[in-house]
Amino acid sequence: MIVAIITDIHLTPDGSNPQGLPVWDNFFWALSDARKNDAEMLILTGDLCYDVGNADTIQKVKNILVDSGIEHYAIPGNHDDPKMLCDVFGYEMKDKRMKPFSIKKKNATWYFLDSSDYTLCMEDLMFVLNDNTESMKLTCIHHPLCKGASLFMDTHHALKNYDDVYSILLKTNQPVSFFHGHYHIESQLNLNDFNFYLTPSTFYQIDGQSAHHVVSSVRPAYRLVNIGDKNLHTCIIAQ
Repeated sequence: MIVAIITDIHLTPDGSNPQGLPVWDNFFWALSDARKNDAEMLILTGDLCYDVGNADTIQKVKNILVDSGIEHYAIPGNHDDPKMLCDVFGYEMKDKRMKPFSIKKKNATWYFLDSSDYTLCMEDLMFVLNDNTESMKLTCIHHPLCKGASLFMDTHHALKNYDDVYSILLKTNQPVSFFHGHYHIESQLNLNDFNFYLTPSTFYQIDGQSAHHVVSSVRPAYRLVNIGDKNLHTCIIAQ
């Protein structure tokens, strides 16, 4: 099964080009290219909106995804309003955040978590770790759960309760793959049997080596995940 992960699209409500970058065109390119690559499912891992949550923008995205004919899911990022996203996509809310949910696809279980307020609820994390499924565990959450990909983002924009989350992961040994956005960078990190895949943005990319907010590229990109019988292969597709 081929899954496309598109993240940090940062779409403007009026169709304008923030910082002179064609965010809407970039999103359409990624969606079209994912279809050309035979994607059977598409996941948006947060920051659908440019700056703050906008219900009209989210509804436009939903309509475009429906018209694409591809099975699709989305999670909120820190630039989104989780209630707006849940209202449009038909998800449940719990304690002012998107209620975690999972879907089973062939030999993999996908989990969808909300970190839009810069925190990950411990109960939501255990929703994944305590699931006794024998299938591959693949988890989507906007904020990375492992540091090391970007000096600037780790320092200024990491998960607020990162230490609490990390301490749980350190004590846990089970194969789970996490798919993240937020950092505007391509990276793969590892901890015990956990794999953390950071997907680049369709907006712009951030220099992971700099202590400052430095744009390293304005080439839009997304991730393809090819799920086999017992493992997965993933690659980045750039325009």
